[in-house]
Amino acid sequence: MAILKNGVLTGKLGDTVSYPLNGQVVSRGIGITKKPATLAQLAVRQKTKLLSVLLRHATEFVELGFALEVKNTVSNSYNRATALNWQSAISGAYPDQQIDFTKAIFSKGDIPVNTEVKVQTTDIGLEFTWNTELTLPGMKLNDHVMLIAYCPEKHHSFCILDGAKRKEGVENISIPRYHEKITVHTYVAFIASDRKHISDSLYTGTLLW
Repeated sequence: MAILKNGVLTGKLGDTVSYPLNGQVVSRGIGITKKPATLAQLAVRQKTKLLSVLLRHATEFVELGFALEVKNTVSNSYNRATALNWQSAISGAYPDQQIDFTKAIFSKGDIPVNTEVKVQTTDIGLEFTWNTELTLPGMKLNDHVMLIAYCPEKHHSFCILDGAKRKEGVENISIPRYHEKITVHTYVAFIASDRKHISDSLYTGTLLW
């Protein structure tokens, strides 16, 4: 019997079994059956594949982004990220499910993220700027920015895990040149200098590169 817990399906569902392996939830067929998969089974498989692709290509960011969320629990960063994104980041119905990048979550924490962020292209990549005059309880001037630029066409992300301090107000990500234009989804988070606190990630828009 399969169990849906915290947005992650584990156990046996029809001829498919899902289970955690090396920090990921994997699915495989079991036994021999001539019965066609049900729509529910097909939807789960598609959803699992979509999230696997999304998170696998942002591994370093996800590991740090959820490290504090899973501290002192039996879960791990990847499974927690899968659970939250299972609930929020999938839109549509099978067979047309897809990632809603505006709702993807790459970190979860307890300090405020700066919501006044702008992103623009430069000659070498992307420039992120934020309002340094914005102050909320829990913010510290020496918090460091974390950035991620996710490129679905290339199945790749570009990350900065220990960027400029909150008080500096600007940080850049370098992105290589491609022959064709690509879509880049951008996100920002902040982490305390001692790495004991982190913010939720914030979607900061889509650009063409």
